[in-house]
Amino acid sequence: MTDARARLLARVREHLGATGLGRSLGLARLRTVADLRAAVPLLDAAAHREQVEHRLGFGVLDPDDPQAPALAGFEAEREAAVAVWRAWAGDTPKRVAVLQGRGPDALVDGLRVADGRALCAGGQVLRIERIDDTAAEVARLAEFAPEVLMVPSLRTVAWLERLHRAPVEQLVPSLRLVLVEFDLRARVRTRLPVHATGWALPDAPARLTVPSPRAALAATTLAMESCLLELLPHGDPEFDGRRTYASEAIWPEQARLGGRYEVVVTSPMGLLRLRTGVHLRVVGFDMPWREVPVPRPRVVRLPPAPADVRLEGCTLAGAWLTAAVRQAFLPEDPALVAAEVRADPESASPDAGPSASSMHLPAAFAETELGGAVRPTARPRRGRRPRGLWARVEVQGVADPRLPGALARRVDQDLRRRSPAYDHLRGRGELHPVRVELLEGGSFREQEARRIRRLRGPVWAPEVLVVG
Repeated sequence: MTDARARLLARVREHLGATGLGRSLGLARLRTVADLRAAVPLLDAAAHREQVEHRLGFGVLDPDDPQAPALAGFEAEREAAVAVWRAWAGDTPKRVAVLQGRGPDALVDGLRVADGRALCAGGQVLRIERIDDTAAEVARLAEFAPEVLMVPSLRTVAWLERLHRAPVEQLVPSLRLVLVEFDLRARVRTRLPVHATGWALPDAPARLTVPSPRAALAATTLAMESCLLELLPHGDPEFDGRRTYASEAIWPEQARLGGRYEVVVTSPMGLLRLRTGVHLRVVGFDMPWREVPVPRPRVVRLPPAPADVRLEGCTLAGAWLTAAVRQAFLPEDPALVAAEVRADPESASPDAGPSASSMHLPAAFAETELGGAVRPTARPRRGRRPRGLWARVEVQGVADPRLPGALARRVDQDLRRRSPAYDHLRGRGELHPVRVELLEGGSFREQEARRIRRLRGPVWAPEVLVVG
């Protein structure tokens, strides 16, 4: 057990052991991280809310408590992060501008501002919480004359450059460096150095990664001094349609190069083996450092896997749906701009009873999707799932009026080829044909602009978004 893990485990015992939750789990008796793993199972977001957060009430500390940032681990690796940022900037900047919208967690709200203050060593920090009037905010930035700009998404910079038709260094001539948390692969006009700040959980006080002086543009290093981090291995959804998870999490130094993982966090602030939903791929390792005398994984963030869509009688993997929509477009069709796929609410008729394949069956058929021919042994469920898919599609240019029908047929045929359950239920008439609706041009661009104006979290959305 490294010094950092021993220190973090001691803080978990100190701050959570005396709570009712801590007494029930025996946290005060934990001596090693192996004891922690034995006492607390891996918890997804829903289970963590029910079993941990609701039992802790309003949390361990008030966000205004001066000890809260240190307890959350925000200060543990700030000095090293600031040293990396200053090396990129060339020296200590005097003015830093932080574009950061308000979020649900007060501690996370203040993280980047505190980072900015540490970066400029007592200089001036300007925070902009929302962009409503772009011209006014750009003029405000130019008047403040920041040397470093900290933004949540590089797409924010690209959006400002697109609106004003100029690189950001022409809009704010004093800038020397842009620090970004998300979407670092977005295309921008600026020739200023653009580097990563690292990630934090948007709705919980936990810093997950910090900048690495040896990393490529989009890579950061796991913050192994800030939180007790574990990695849950999983497969690639591109190959099997869904992420297949391992049964146990591993420590970061046990990760393999190129492996895909979900981050699991334990923190004295009330996070106990929480599966964060943050997925990453290991691209390298940093040398052992300070209280972490083991290799520290250097990682890039992975996009979230497409959600599965549950219909009456079967479940369709999100990867199948995204592939079916993309492959439905032929070379002679207008180009796909973006699409959104979900269960069709109009197909969930309250007058239609549930399909035979969705009724409760004997235990032996619990894992099958084609048990429709088996006589049910219990009353059908009250809730009725939709019986069809709805795809909202935006294309480039003018589309032929017959395009929606053609796309619907191609998507349906592709899904019938991929899913025997879907093919069986469509053949029996228990599922409806796919419904495709063409949207006006610019619809998804407007949604992107709304996400940018909030100045919170990533802006990027997949070309084909599946809503579960």
